Amino acid sequence: MIITITAFAVRQIEKIPNQFQVYIDLSTKRKMMKKLIFSLCILLLTACSAKEIVSPEGYDPTQHARIRIFDGAGYYVDIDCKENKGGTHIFTSELSWFSNKTDSQGRIIIGMPNSPNTVNAEKNDLTYREYVVHANLPINIYPSVRVVDRTVCPGGNKPCYQVTKDLCHRGESDLEAMLINTIFRTDLATKENDSRRSFIPQAGQQYDIVPNGCSVTLYNISQDEPKKEPLSPVYQCK
Repeated sequence: MIITITAFAVRQIEKIPNQFQVYIDLSTKRKMMKKLIFSLCILLLTACSAKEIVSPEGYDPTQHARIRIFDGAGYYVDIDCKENKGGTHIFTSELSWFSNKTDSQGRIIIGMPNSPNTVNAEKNDLTYREYVVHANLPINIYPSVRVVDRTVCPGGNKPCYQVTKDLCHRGESDLEAMLINTIFRTDLATKENDSRRSFIPQAGQQYDIVPNGCSVTLYNISQDEPKKEPLSPVYQCK
């Protein structure tokens, strides 16, 4: 399917010089082609991922849990070491056209109870989304804090661009940790210092997952009073 649509897009772009030769050169056409092909691939791949998520209408409290995710992390749900080792990537703000539940702020609302976290998000115009996930399958959370490390100006009429780095760590190997510490003059990157976290949702329970910098807090909001629950190190299939 991706190949078919990509081929069609390429054919359409290849027609551009014949129609607009005065306005577009070959270099511009190549750039447009690369961007469109990349966008189509991302669109189709993420659409497939979205279909793997349980629909709100299919929620069964004996088999599923509901989670509310907030900006500031990557989320990988329904990890199954036999069929879905990496989990399914779900989003907090992108790809709103995949759900008719999205409100004007880009939030997906499926009927989870409000909490102090949603009140804070709405007060500060922050995005969150609610999903149904399979119970007893791990969820990995990758907090991320990106900062500008440096600005590069290559010259030759080429525009400057910014290079960013992530302050949160991913359990780097000894070599990777050494390189990170040397380049960024820090001693924070170690194999043990891994910002990633995980938990296993229980059937019928509802959770808020709230990143805060390179840390994450998990709240069980199934009862009237939200309750903090412990998180485990990142889940890895053996």
